[in-house]
Amino acid sequence: MKRLLIATLISVCMIMTAAAQSESKPVKPRSHRRLFVASIIAAAGGFSLDAASSVGMRELNPVIGRGAFGPRQAAFGVGISGTAIVTGWLLVRHRPERESTVIVCNFGLAAMHGAIAARNYGIR
Repeated sequence: MKRLLIATLISVCMIMTAAAQSESKPVKPRSHRRLFVASIIAAAGGFSLDAASSVGMRELNPVIGRGAFGPRQAAFGVGISGTAIVTGWLLVRHRPERESTVIVCNFGLAAMHGAIAARNYGIR
C-alpha cells in the first residue's frame, strides 16, 4: 500500500512539475470552466470518500495522528483538501493559462483518494 501511495504521489508531483516547466509561446488561454468545476467537485468527492472509508479504522499516517480515524483526523484532512482546492482556484484566477494543469491535478487527486477509499473498503 505504501508503494502505491508513494508511486501515485510521485506521479502527481512529476505531472505538476512538467506542466509548470513547460513554457510555450503566449496564447490566449481557452477557458474550460465546466471541466474545472467538475475537477473541483471530483477532488472534493475523492477526499470525502477517503475520509468516509477511513472512519473507525486505524490511521497509519503519523502526520495526521496515530490511532482510530476520528474527528481530529477528519478535520486535518478537510484542511489539507481545502488548501489544495483553494490553491488551484487561486492559481487559475491569477494565471488562467495554467487551468488545464490544475484540472489534471484535481482529477489526479480524486483518483488517488478514490483508490485509497477502494482499498479501505476492501479491507473492512
